[in-house]
Amino acid sequence: MIKKINVNFSFSSITRNISKIIDKNMEVGAEESARQTKKNILKGLKPELKDSTIKVRRAMGITGNKPLLRTRSLYESIIATKGKLEMNEYGILHQEGFEWTPPRPFISLDEGVQERVIRDIKEEIVKGR
Repeated sequence: MIKKINVNFSFSSITRNISKIIDKNMEVGAEESARQTKKNILKGLKPELKDSTIKVRRAMGITGNKPLLRTRSLYESIIATKGKLEMNEYGILHQEGFEWTPPRPFISLDEGVQERVIRDIKEEIVKGR
């Protein structure tokens, strides 16, 4: 029969601080996702623009042939705010594809970062912060 259990962390402290722990680590994940998402756009996305689209852009005086960079509006709208990745609404349309436009997945979070965020949350819970 067990007579005594020693606990090396405080359940009440965890209960009081769980939201703070999660929010802090979600902010890290969102900031990293914003950085990686922007990097993906600058690197260039598949499928590449059609020749007809490039011709239309050139006729409009727009140089460059990378998708999602015509006005840079989407690129510049990508930010991390309170643990969330935010961008212009039409970003998700490009992520998933729509009508005649094929999907160009650009939103990402490196698996290593995901694992680090989860590990950090677990460690802080165990520490009872």
